Amino acid sequence: MPQKQTRALLSDYIKHSCPQPPFILPEFTSSCHQVERWWNSRAKIKLLCGGNQSGKSTTGGAYVAHILRSQPGGKSWACALDFQMTSILYDKLMEYLAPEEIHAIVWASRGRNIPFSLTHHNGHTVFFKSMDASPSKFEGEQISGIIWIDEECPKKVIYTSCLARTTKYGAPIIMTMTPLKGKTWVYHDIFQLAANRKAVQADKRKTNIYAETLSLYDNIFLPRERIDEVVDAYSEDEIPYRVFGKWAQLSGRVYPKFRYETSVIPYTQDLLGSCHTILKSIDFGRWKAVTWLGIDHNENVYVLREWKEAEYTLSEMADAIDRIESEMERRTDDTITDHAFQERYELEQYGIHCALADKSIRKGIEIMNRRIQHSSFFVCDSCPKTIAELEEYIYKEGTPEPKKGQDDHLADTVRYNVTESEQYCSGKFGDIPRIDSVAKSEVG
Repeated sequence: MPQKQTRALLSDYIKHSCPQPPFILPEFTSSCHQVERWWNSRAKIKLLCGGNQSGKSTTGGAYVAHILRSQPGGKSWACALDFQMTSILYDKLMEYLAPEEIHAIVWASRGRNIPFSLTHHNGHTVFFKSMDASPSKFEGEQISGIIWIDEECPKKVIYTSCLARTTKYGAPIIMTMTPLKGKTWVYHDIFQLAANRKAVQADKRKTNIYAETLSLYDNIFLPRERIDEVVDAYSEDEIPYRVFGKWAQLSGRVYPKFRYETSVIPYTQDLLGSCHTILKSIDFGRWKAVTWLGIDHNENVYVLREWKEAEYTLSEMADAIDRIESEMERRTDDTITDHAFQERYELEQYGIHCALADKSIRKGIEIMNRRIQHSSFFVCDSCPKTIAELEEYIYKEGTPEPKKGQDDHLADTVRYNVTESEQYCSGKFGDIPRIDSVAKSEVG
């Protein structure tokens, strides 16, 4: 964004500092609720994912500028992937600082426009750091202002060191990035945790970690025709993360066509009511997992609800199943399980009558992928753990078999359910023979 334009947007704000973050980009936030929510969140750790040129780093620079002028005498860090890229953070920050606000700039290399530090006239200094430096460079100091990490932190030890630097003063950490490397530790330790908390926490401002995602199409300062030209140049695999800022498994996915944008839909009572059959599938083990699958009159299937817990007894699992089905106000028409005979027999004692699941992995995957390809398989947003497992489910390199040791308990129950659903449909996605219900004689 040209500096003259940003100066106009900031003309009233620069004269004042506020205890709460103001809307530094009124035009942007008024049309982009993700930025508005992210800006107003009181979380200690705030992650803003976005496609290339979506405005994520611009928002980060605006936020750090606010912290500089609102906390006199403070100390902050702005961290880039390497020293050369610290110049980008400097430029973003300078878009939101008037010349008269700057007390001093110290250059690491003036000729290459690489900054070392910038000091506001109120004494607050931001130091520019490179994340390709040794982790020891992130030790020792205590930060009272803010730590800004732009693009994905390549070493988790650097992030944990930054977190330790905020202990004394409770300084926030903001992260702005495009998820180019697939589902790394940032996805598992920050984004996914924020998403799970968001699903259950009514007041998002009280959570410790918060995340939002921006699309390239959210940037109102880029002409739509220019965006379309860029998108057309990307491959199909690149579009999710480079355009929409989505986390993607970059290769070897078992369900490559399963995408959040096309396969995830809202959970509603109307959707539940449209299903003529509800199936339930159970997976045993240390992690016990259950999913509920609905089938509508158009032979579409929907993963409606999920449940997954570790170290639960079968009695506790039966109670959880009863609670969820009471909430749904709908009992399942059929229940299928894996081949753990003793556990299935015990479930029969709790009134849960089971049929054996068809556990053929390749056949089940083929049916799943056919349905996904034909837009006949959907997962409701009430099932975030299932969505994550399906997105992350990968093959063992060089083999047609899924990699062992994955977090795939819910994914397995979905596959059982979808395979079983062919018995209730025309069979166009697979011809699957019925496996009879468990008999007590199977148990010794």
